[in-house]
Amino acid sequence: RVLAVAQGAVIHLYTAVTPFQFEPFQTLSDNTECVLHLATDEKKTKLVAAGTKEVVVYSLEEGKWRAVTKSHMSTPISDVTFCGEDWLAVAQKGGPVSMWLCERCGDQETFFVSHHLQLTPSPSLWGRKEVVRLGYLSTPGLLVTTCADHKIRVWSRREKAWSKVQSISCFHLVPGILAVGRSHYATTDRSHCLR
Repeated sequence: RVLAVAQGAVIHLYTAVTPFQFEPFQTLSDNTECVLHLATDEKKTKLVAAGTKEVVVYSLEEGKWRAVTKSHMSTPISDVTFCGEDWLAVAQKGGPVSMWLCERCGDQETFFVSHHLQLTPSPSLWGRKEVVRLGYLSTPGLLVTTCADHKIRVWSRREKAWSKVQSISCFHLVPGILAVGRSHYATTDRSHCLR
């Protein structure tokens, strides 16, 4: 039971000593940019901290967290999420979504960019650098993405790559998405609706 709090480029970890009391546990300072996005995997053994263009992945090893991957993206990051135990999705404004795969060598592990998910072929949307949001449904193992082209896209893993299995057109823009439980997701749109 650990709580991660980002303060600038530093991440403070707190451990629960009682259900209502947390105490300082560890400080992570491998990030050089202000941390804007935090996400953890379902087992709570990996943590990703992303800044404007920087991605740092931490892993829990022998009771302590340490950085296992550090990389910089070419364009600003809009969202991050783990997709199961071995995959990490990093969305860049305007696209694409980078799919990172965990590579293990003995007790060491690191993440590398395996491939990209192209959201839209429209050059106008690439130029606008619209925010892309991510949600992961663990039970069916599906990644859900939203973009500025009024579409929700659903992706599924096929062996070593992710491919699109469904595209849902929406009347309004979909600026937000959140995985709810293991098999549902909620979206918001500019018509003030929650679905």
